[in-house]
Amino acid sequence: MARQYPTPSWNDVVLCVTLAYSALDIMSEWATFTTCAKPVHQWLLASYALLLCFRLLHGLGSFSAAGAVEGEFLVNLRLKGTVPQLMLCATWFVMMPGFCIWTVAGSFWTWTVWHSSPQCLPPQFFWFSVLWQLMSYLWIIAHLVIGCVALSREWKLRSFEADLRALEDPETLERWGPVSQMQSESAMSLSSGPRGRNGRRTRPGLSPAEITALGGLQQHSNQCEACACDECPICLAELRTGETLRRLPNCTHSFHRSCIDLWLLQSAACPLCKVAVPRCGPEPCNVKAQSFCV
Repeated sequence: MARQYPTPSWNDVVLCVTLAYSALDIMSEWATFTTCAKPVHQWLLASYALLLCFRLLHGLGSFSAAGAVEGEFLVNLRLKGTVPQLMLCATWFVMMPGFCIWTVAGSFWTWTVWHSSPQCLPPQFFWFSVLWQLMSYLWIIAHLVIGCVALSREWKLRSFEADLRALEDPETLERWGPVSQMQSESAMSLSSGPRGRNGRRTRPGLSPAEITALGGLQQHSNQCEACACDECPICLAELRTGETLRRLPNCTHSFHRSCIDLWLLQSAACPLCKVAVPRCGPEPCNVKAQSFCV
């Protein structure tokens, strides 16, 4: 499928027209501005250029990453490809710090000019400069929030991958491959659980330590009545002699250990009957003697 070229939004069009009109107005009053204690007119033009460069980087980055990432360009810190990574790094580590420093410098310059040589500023320019600085600070705050969301998302992904690595063993690698290296939006489900009494979101799945404490491990055998299932209900593969199974407490359904452990990491309920799996302590959970399969 051919990639569609990005088209500017109406917001971008209005922004460019507004900045162009303001730049022409500054150029018409250039001689007056040269008498100011600080070059606030040059600061304003440079601020316009920084903002336009930021929008250009954002557009090019979103276009180059199209079809490769899900969600907002600035929120995903795991972009694939050299160009998207360069655009992302340039945005967060060059444009954002530069715009923040330049905005703060403009505030000090405007304050100095207002107290030292206010006659050099046309009245409409002074109030427009103050309004522009206010909008710049709001823009900075909004992108700081976006940065916090990006860092929070990355932290959740890393936590999820650490849990997957804790469950990886030769059997899991043979059946499912290196699951900890498979980036997935399912990690975002770690923050979507119900809120507890303290107002924090609870984890919908079990931790690797809680999964290990479930116990109920057994080797499949055709002579074992408790292992009478013909196939694993998760992967639908035939159960073979010697494979490690895990029986869940309460419902006592049996699955491949490598299958049910990955399931329980995201959901603390049996995939067959939806009975809640208890969160065991350091000691293994007690498993009922009988077992049945559906």
